[in-house]
Amino acid sequence: MSGPDVRSRCYTNHALDQFLESLVEAGIERVVRVGGQSKSNTLEGMNLRQLTRPEDRSKNERWLLHQLFEGMEKEESDIVRKLAILAGLRKRTWAGMKRHLKQHYQAIFCQFSRIGSDGFTKVSKGEPFEAWMTGKIEMAEEDPGSPPREINMILEDANIDVYDLPQSERDILVEHWAQEAIDENLDALAYHLEENEERSRGQGKIHDEVDRRRLQDANVIGITTTGLARKIQTLSRIQTKVVICEEAAEVLESHILSTLLPSVEHVIQIGDHQQLRPQISNFNLSLESQTGSVYRLDESMFERLSKGSGGARPFPVAQLNVQRRMRPDISKLIRGTIYPSLADHKSVTEYPDVVGMRKNVFWLDHSNFEAGSDDKDPQQKSHSNYWEVAMVHALVRHLVRQGVYESGDIAVLTPYTGQLQSLRKELNQSFEIIISDRDREALAREGIDEVSKEAFVEGGGLVVRKKSLSEMLRVATV
Repeated sequence: MSGPDVRSRCYTNHALDQFLESLVEAGIERVVRVGGQSKSNTLEGMNLRQLTRPEDRSKNERWLLHQLFEGMEKEESDIVRKLAILAGLRKRTWAGMKRHLKQHYQAIFCQFSRIGSDGFTKVSKGEPFEAWMTGKIEMAEEDPGSPPREINMILEDANIDVYDLPQSERDILVEHWAQEAIDENLDALAYHLEENEERSRGQGKIHDEVDRRRLQDANVIGITTTGLARKIQTLSRIQTKVVICEEAAEVLESHILSTLLPSVEHVIQIGDHQQLRPQISNFNLSLESQTGSVYRLDESMFERLSKGSGGARPFPVAQLNVQRRMRPDISKLIRGTIYPSLADHKSVTEYPDVVGMRKNVFWLDHSNFEAGSDDKDPQQKSHSNYWEVAMVHALVRHLVRQGVYESGDIAVLTPYTGQLQSLRKELNQSFEIIISDRDREALAREGIDEVSKEAFVEGGGLVVRKKSLSEMLRVATV
């Protein structure tokens, strides 16, 4: 069975959308995008979720899904019932205890019946068990000097007359029964949860098989590194010949290795090892650390092979030497340091000057301290500067007021997650803010909550309003 010729894999959803859009615009057919985080209108209708229809399932698959669903409903009902019993046992109520007593202590259970052995109904507020447990029913007197009896001896007497026990032994019995019942119900709960999980896995296997058949017919499959890890069982059964990894210099080598399935004949990595490395959570395992030089976990396969680290010969690298993005004022900053052979395409020399600014590129130096710089807080995870935040907010509003730029034409970059959150909070007063998945994860790791997005309208001059989703102001760490 022949499979898709190419599997494209990117680090971020944004990069994946851009890559697949270029393929579609070039006339490539049968492109399938895996993952629900696409923001692209061009890829509308090409997502695996939209392409996979209920009628794609076989008759046997539909029957199995129905059986599994019914089984899960029953297991969920049993789980809810067990949780209710456990809640009752925590409170030591009759509702929680009676099932256990009826199953394991029939003689004692019968003594808590409202109908006595003489046939008369016992009159009391609440259940007889609860009255007995709280000492509202007459009991034997305590002998202060006697040591506590073994539980087996207490149970023997309780089988004869549970009401003849002193309060201390009643308490011991209740705790003993409750613990027995809790252990029993916890075991049963674990069983039902495992059964439910097994049925869920069964459903997942059927859905994966349907997805596999759909992906098998694709020419190109697009997926992020996270999506690949989630779909690895499905993708490993597809005979992909070529893997293209975009932003390869930002991807951990272990993630690249996971794509090298037996059917793969050709791996193409696209990236720039002179820029961002893969992110790892432990600095001591990175190249920048003395101890990390042994592990080098943030060294991508792209960087390792292109540099030939560890004494190996460098792999040949095809480099683009003509750039079509930066105006010459910017490109000359990196030409003398990182890219000596970089040339400017004619189109970048024709960019208009930035409206509202005296110069297209400028550097601003100031002497305003960072927040908390005097505290030397060892728990401080990141940095922020309130003066810079206010200045950036004013600058962005100034540019938008020129009437030439939309907020979607402007990007604000910062090296620190603390500054990212401060910028986000300030700019959110005037604009819709968009940040990348990576920055969201960084904010979450540092325990920084998201701010609410409330509309803000400024009076006077050109009104700055919140923008539509297609005109969001991009704020990101570099």
